Amino acid sequence: MAKKPLFYKIYFCVIAVFVAALTAGLFVLHSFLKTYEASQPESAVNTLIEKYLEKGDIYSLKEKYSLKLSDFETEENANAAFKNLIGDGKDLKVYKTVTPSGYDLAYCIKSNDTRILNVYLSKDKKYGKFGLSGYTVSLTALPESMYKTATVHTYSLADTYINGKKADGKLLQNEQLPKLPKTAISGNINYKQSAKFEYLLNENIKLTAKYNGSDLETEIKDGVYFVKGVYDDLSKECENTALEAAKAYTAYMQNDTSFANVSKYLLPDTEFYKNVKTSMVIFAWEHNGYEFENVKSGDIHKFTDNLYSVRVSLTQVLKLGAKRYRDNFDKYVYLLKTDSGFKVVDMQSAEG
Repeated sequence: MAKKPLFYKIYFCVIAVFVAALTAGLFVLHSFLKTYEASQPESAVNTLIEKYLEKGDIYSLKEKYSLKLSDFETEENANAAFKNLIGDGKDLKVYKTVTPSGYDLAYCIKSNDTRILNVYLSKDKKYGKFGLSGYTVSLTALPESMYKTATVHTYSLADTYINGKKADGKLLQNEQLPKLPKTAISGNINYKQSAKFEYLLNENIKLTAKYNGSDLETEIKDGVYFVKGVYDDLSKECENTALEAAKAYTAYMQNDTSFANVSKYLLPDTEFYKNVKTSMVIFAWEHNGYEFENVKSGDIHKFTDNLYSVRVSLTQVLKLGAKRYRDNFDKYVYLLKTDSGFKVVDMQSAEG
């Protein structure tokens, strides 16, 4: 048999080497592309970190990636609170987490081992030029523990603003009045209102309010925000009556005074009047003397031209020899203006 020329030997060797190199190259390229595709989700998250989080910009995620934030949260407040949490943003780390239904991948971002943001990704429906699939951030979510709540007390005839945005009746709920005589609740009622403003990153809100075009005073007590009431010429008289009525009421309930002494402060023929008159004061604690301490009154509210409420708190100290018993009173006293002055139409326990 004739021997193949040297040319063909070299030719086929080159072909074999080329095929082997091509096969190896394809394996390497496949591995590279697989690794590249696998890196796309984390790359999308890192882009979000670089573009927003490292700059302390959490507020932009509300519009771009449906981050849940209160409509009353401001960009300045939200970003300041977030920046305070992450510092310079250089310690942010990305970890895979459980993927909820409706998404293809999920990651959590931590700052100093504290979870600060969840990121949910969806796989792109269109493939790229080289047949690779990318990933898009579809949703971002803060851990519930990061949200703050601000509690606000105001009233219905005032225009109330949270961080410059007016709060409407969907959020501000009227507090229910007790069962009062019909004559006490006629006309346009200025209800007390309260609301909880949730999904804030910074609970230090700016509360402002107006009444008939005039600015109202506000205050913070124990972290709760209050719009202070509008006091008129009758407020002081109303407050004094409520205070004296509360003292007479507590003394009567401990069998220290007669019903006549408390009834002079009450409006006759009301349900409250009847309940006080029929109270079983025979079950009062045994004692041979008493005094009042920690007497406070305030939080005056005008519901109508004739109906007011005053919060009164005090402690009645009951004495029995060297022993002391303390009976605490903390109620809203409701008063109606009559021809003979203010009369009490109800008392309700105060909350908080």
